[in-house]
Amino acid sequence: MRGFGRFAIIFALNTVEYSSIALTYAAVPVVLRANGAPLEFVGLFSLLIFAFVFSLAWAPFVDRYRLSRFGRRRSWIIVTQIVTAGLLALLALVEPRPENIILLFVMCAVVSAVAATQRIALLGFMAESLDPEQRPFGATAGGIGAAVGHLVGGAGGLFLIEQFGWISALFVFAVGVAFAGVVVVFIEEPEKPSKVPSTAVAWSILRSLRTWSVLLLLAPASIGIASAFAMAEPRLVDVGYGLTQVGLIAGMANLFAFATIGPLVSLYVRNQSPARGLSLICVISAFTFALAIGIGSINANWGALASITAIFASFSAVHVCVTALFISLAEGDSAGTHLTALVAGQSLLAMPGFIASGFLASAMGHQMPVAVAAIGTLLTAVLVFRLGHFMERDERSLGQAANMAGMR
Repeated sequence: MRGFGRFAIIFALNTVEYSSIALTYAAVPVVLRANGAPLEFVGLFSLLIFAFVFSLAWAPFVDRYRLSRFGRRRSWIIVTQIVTAGLLALLALVEPRPENIILLFVMCAVVSAVAATQRIALLGFMAESLDPEQRPFGATAGGIGAAVGHLVGGAGGLFLIEQFGWISALFVFAVGVAFAGVVVVFIEEPEKPSKVPSTAVAWSILRSLRTWSVLLLLAPASIGIASAFAMAEPRLVDVGYGLTQVGLIAGMANLFAFATIGPLVSLYVRNQSPARGLSLICVISAFTFALAIGIGSINANWGALASITAIFASFSAVHVCVTALFISLAEGDSAGTHLTALVAGQSLLAMPGFIASGFLASAMGHQMPVAVAAIGTLLTAVLVFRLGHFMERDERSLGQAANMAGMR
């Protein structure tokens, strides 16, 4: 599997994975908001990302063992896809009403935990299959796949719910998720590693001060984008859009951003240092958020549309830069664990943005989360410009730490 084939597989796997994720973190909160749930509780659904933080605890196990003859990566992806389909079928039995919000949250959290487990195997596959010069484009292929999955799970899920009702829509979606897992059959399993992964690998990365230096540089942008991201679709509901319209607008904005901005950013950053590339992208993102705020001060409807465009454009650009950086830091036979550790750290630092989003929008209006995103991306741009040398140093130190841990 070479060249385009690798990118096609990464695209397909991300599409399948993110369709179920989007249903839980995008479609379910929108339905709850439309049924009268308060913004504070809707915003808390963004805490589902915690599953991707906690997945570090079992990432070495996923990296080390295989569940069937299909291989380390393929076996985990197949099993988690089947389990996800079953969980979505169970979710169909719980009506999306405000009084059921706790039960819905718990069930969606379990779906997210299974998706996070699948993500470990997928990240490992990406790191083991891509050559260094292919990583930015691999990140773009994954991002486009995630955007298509968001469109399928978000817009498609909301369309089915609006047209056929909650129970029928969720059952249909569960069958589709199970059937889509057949794509895994076409994966070429990466070569068996020379060393088995160990839990020491993940902890060696997390104990590194330079690792946390990189993550802290990213923290303001992560918090800001998370704050705006969580309120993007509820804001469309509040200005009067229907469920299907909300899903379609968000899905198309996400897909357009990753299909156009993602490749352009990949071409730019492949020959740039992580610091220089990320710093410029964050400056442009801050300007884009500020422009969306200006439009929103003139017209609420156009402001909501401008905001969601800015959010997904910035998210796609930053995603490509950060994913390419993380893949470069995650060398070795425990690539899934390495990448999970880095993604978990970034997700953990983004949690204040997710938690505060609904409270900010409820107390000060929907413009406030976007303002936080503008400030956060600008602050990261300044920090990376001044302290970005930590990124280049960290790449060498992480490789050495991982190799030492892998030999234990």
